[in-house]
Amino acid sequence: TMATDVEVIKEDLSSLKHSMQKLNEHVSEMESHISNIEDDMHLELPGLEAITMKMDSLIEKLDDLENRSCQNNIRIIGVPEGAKAGNMKALVKNLITGSLNMVWDPQFEIERAHRTLGPYPGLDQEPCHIIVTFLRFTAREAILKGARVMENAMYDDKRIFFFPDLSKNVIQKRAKFSEIKRKLAEENEKYIMQYPATLHFTWKGVVDLQPKPQRGHTHNNRPKKLKRDWVGKKYYTCNSFSSKKGGT
Repeated sequence: TMATDVEVIKEDLSSLKHSMQKLNEHVSEMESHISNIEDDMHLELPGLEAITMKMDSLIEKLDDLENRSCQNNIRIIGVPEGAKAGNMKALVKNLITGSLNMVWDPQFEIERAHRTLGPYPGLDQEPCHIIVTFLRFTAREAILKGARVMENAMYDDKRIFFFPDLSKNVIQKRAKFSEIKRKLAEENEKYIMQYPATLHFTWKGVVDLQPKPQRGHTHNNRPKKLKRDWVGKKYYTCNSFSSKKGGT
């Protein structure tokens, strides 16, 4: 009957109302929990930021330590695999005296020399790099200077390259200056890359090339002992580990 149907509808509406009340209670409870979580996050956020800053600082120090532990090393790129196999020190001496046309100095004492670890490269792949550790830092500097003077060092009719042995992080930072260095070379302008990633150069005006690292100027009030004849009117720095803004 109609009366029975009305009673059923009333019961359904009452049940639905009860369910809505329960749902509202759950929503209110969830809102309260979310509010508490947000409050806790705001309280913890300064601590997390401090931890993040500390981690970044430790990573920079670790990277700096890695580079300084390799300060007597050079990396030779392009020497074919199998050259002087089993006698790497003799090969390095031959590269210095032959490819760089330098007179061998007894001070160029080699502590160790080896190929970088990795699978043996194929014929169409770049040969593994040679890492050379000298007993003295002055030897490493002399070899790198000789490589800069030679410019096009050759071995077995192939061009080879001599670089400082740096970490991946520093290499990536220095790579951002590739376009600037190419432009400077085209204009026959002098430049030098200072550790970890600061480019000093001489230039007639202002250069704006991409990628564009942070720009700075040398200061006239800096101590004279920090100035060098190769420091130009302008220099660029890319996230240097040093906190000094004017360079060194």
